[in-house]
Amino acid sequence: MKKISLLLILLLCSNFYYSQTKSETETWIKSFISTYSNGTINFQNGILTHEDPYDPIGLHVRASVAIKDLAGVKVSGGTKGHTAIYLSCYDGQCVNDGIKSREASSFDTFKNNKLSMQMNSEISEDLQKRIEKAFNHLIKLYGGKNLSNTF
Repeated sequence: MKKISLLLILLLCSNFYYSQTKSETETWIKSFISTYSNGTINFQNGILTHEDPYDPIGLHVRASVAIKDLAGVKVSGGTKGHTAIYLSCYDGQCVNDGIKSREASSFDTFKNNKLSMQMNSEISEDLQKRIEKAFNHLIKLYGGKNLSNTF
């Protein structure tokens, strides 16, 4: 009986200390974005790139940022009753934004202090909390500093 109790305690403790790896977290975030957004998100060498081919007003949007430079995430109302995800910089303007219209041949680029991703619909409160937790976990895994008051 003591051995079974000890084994049960060890299993519970190992689940408590286990957290998702970078790869697992990135895969879950990519799946979430592909399910709830028209855009795509990619992770490569610590860089997050979000691309939305043509948003509702006809612009192709591309943004990239070093994950370690982010400070937090907020999920809230976007346009037309949809949910949006906002990622903010720890310091300064760490996001490289690019925008082009359907007629343009290249992106106009500029620096920004936030990256926003518009979802296709309203996202449940449970999923909003899960995506916030996933992004905050990823920021920590890359050595970033999460701040609760970034917005």
